[in-house]
Amino acid sequence: MEGTNIKKRSLRVLFFSAIVILGGVILSVLGYVDAKTAPYIMSIGVAMLFVGIAIQFRKKDEDIVDERTKKIDMAALAYSWRFTFIVIALLMLVNEFTSIKLSAEAVLGIIFFFMAASQIVLMWGFNRRGDVG
Repeated sequence: MEGTNIKKRSLRVLFFSAIVILGGVILSVLGYVDAKTAPYIMSIGVAMLFVGIAIQFRKKDEDIVDERTKKIDMAALAYSWRFTFIVIALLMLVNEFTSIKLSAEAVLGIIFFFMAASQIVLMWGFNRRGDVG
């Protein structure tokens, strides 16, 4: 019973991700959004697509909200924040002491995607290892 609910949820996410991606393409082609906005809309759709795929391939017998998973999720989030602060400091140093000048959009994009990616990688690593400690 639980497996079918997860499958339905992932199919819904995949369906809506396709709508968002196609919506971004159509809005761009028709000229309703500019060339800078359309990739952001499509990126949201691609992120939703990855979430749907992750839900689809999740182990069906895996309990989503047990104590171990909560502990791993919280530890991954904490480490992700710490690593993100280090990345922010590095970006500040790069911007200050090199000839590379980063725009606010670039910095925010780097921080956003680094934080999400680092949390996912850490959760995967902690789950693979079995525990946080």
